[in-house]
Amino acid sequence: MPARFNKKTSDEALLKEILTHHSEEAFRELHRRYFSKVYYQCLSYVKDQAIAEDLSQEAFIKLYDRLSRFHGKSSFSTWLYSLVRNVCLDYLRKAGKSATQSMDDYQLPDMPEVEDDELLAIKVEELAVILEQIPPDDKAILIMKYAHDWQIDEIAEHLGASESAIKMRLKRAKQKVKLLYEKQFGIPHPV
Repeated sequence: MPARFNKKTSDEALLKEILTHHSEEAFRELHRRYFSKVYYQCLSYVKDQAIAEDLSQEAFIKLYDRLSRFHGKSSFSTWLYSLVRNVCLDYLRKAGKSATQSMDDYQLPDMPEVEDDELLAIKVEELAVILEQIPPDDKAILIMKYAHDWQIDEIAEHLGASESAIKMRLKRAKQKVKLLYEKQFGIPHPV
């Protein structure tokens, strides 16, 4: 029997088929279409392939359970990535990876704007150490901006926040990274 769905079938058509006919074939196509992106998003949070695989599967289970909640206010992929983000953040909270909550409550001194080139001067290994110390939400926004090269409006849509709120969160996250970096490694110098 030939497949009725392929990569040319729109996400919306697949969703409609899943919701109205409980089509496993349509869901398999969505899974095929998005699994690697979901997996790599999970991997960017947990840095462990087995855990990322488990979280990806959990995200698809939640997706199936919550498909009826998708109302098309954003693109399907944005809604899915938001769901994946929440699955990963829930895991990190439960696993105790957000033991740096004190940084959330820490009042940042009035600092000058942290320029992107200052962050780029930080060595990758050192940056990885720092990113493990900041809250998951801050880490996520920095990854979206700098690892995935998302624009502010894309991040805002993905997180359901205003662009000005995203700019402020990004500014604060960069300040936290700079503050922690200087505390642990000294002032970064261009490579």
